[in-house]
Amino acid sequence: MSIRIRIGQDERDIAQADEHWIVSRIRQEEASRGSVCIRLIIKVGDADITLSSGGCPAGGGGGRQATPKELELMNLWNKLGLKTPEINGGKVIAFLKQIRRVV
Repeated sequence: MSIRIRIGQDERDIAQADEHWIVSRIRQEEASRGSVCIRLIIKVGDADITLSSGGCPAGGGGGRQATPKELELMNLWNKLGLKTPEINGGKVIAFLKQIRRVV
């Protein structure tokens, strides 16, 4: 089981990514770059997916049909508005708290 979060160039396991670190890194990225790239890398059970914020460069995705668990994670990511360039640390934290029930 692995769930990691990358904000800019810094990456941590979610067990080491406390709320203060997440909010602080988002603010630092906004101040230095103007936009924030957040990637959540989830490899748990039948979920093997990377979710990206709107501030990330576009990349290839897919290649196969998403599993029901991956679809649920994507829907939650989108529902919280995390695919947009405007990132709110509170929404990232809310997502991380909610995915525990999914994975």
